[in-house]
This record gives sequence, structure tokens and C-alpha cells, in this order.
Amino acid sequence: MKFGTYDQKHGYRIIEDFDTTVEKLKTSYDYMKDRVQDMESTLANWNKDDELQKLRNSNEWLHKHSLLTVSDKEMESLRGFRDKHYEMCCGNGKYKSKGNTWIYTISGTGIGHIIKITCPECGQTEDVTDIDSW
Repeated sequence: MKFGTYDQKHGYRIIEDFDTTVEKLKTSYDYMKDRVQDMESTLANWNKDDELQKLRNSNEWLHKHSLLTVSDKEMESLRGFRDKHYEMCCGNGKYKSKGNTWIYTISGTGIGHIIKITCPECGQTEDVTDIDSW
């Protein structure tokens, strides 16, 4: 019986003796056994409640430190405006900002925020407010 590894570069099998092949298999087995033990240990020490609390704390921090959270409808409108004006105003190289700068105006109403986006090149403004999200 011939043992060894296939050399893809040269297209032939490198023949190794039985003991070398068994030693490689043993090394591979020991590595996998250690990995399984590590995973078992991680699983045994994992606490779902702690992980959920970390996520809640992270979300709370993000909520407190965010300037504004936009709805899906508002995000879609913002992307549409930016894409349109990038092509129309900045994509042909006639303006200097190259579409990387947009002017956002956020106005509080007491019940929600009015969100407007302005193209710095042509000056067009669009109100993207989703009053259904108030």
C-alpha cells in the first residue's frame, strides 16, 4: 500500500513511509480533538442571558448616541435621492464634490423629525420624512 500526498504543482503523488503517514494522521486527530474540547468548553460557559444583556446595552448606547434613527421608507428615499443626484450632478465630473457630500436638515416638531436632504451641487432639496413612523 502506498501512502503520501498529491503534489498538485507537479502532478504526482509523493510517497511517504507508513510511519510518517500515521504520524501526520495522529497530529491531525490530536488537533481536532483539542478543537472539539475548546468548543465544548465555550458552549458550557456560554450564558444566553449575559449575551442578550450585552446586546441590549450595546443597542441602548447606540440609541442614546445616535443623532437620528430613520425608518426604512426614509432610508430608501435618501438612497434614491443620493443615487439620482450622484448620476445627475456629480457622476459626469462637472462638479467638485463627486457625490461624497450631502446636506441633511433635521427639524424637530415635538412629535417627530422632519428630514430633508440637499444636493450641494444643484441645490435641490427633498423632504424624505415618513410621518407614518411618528
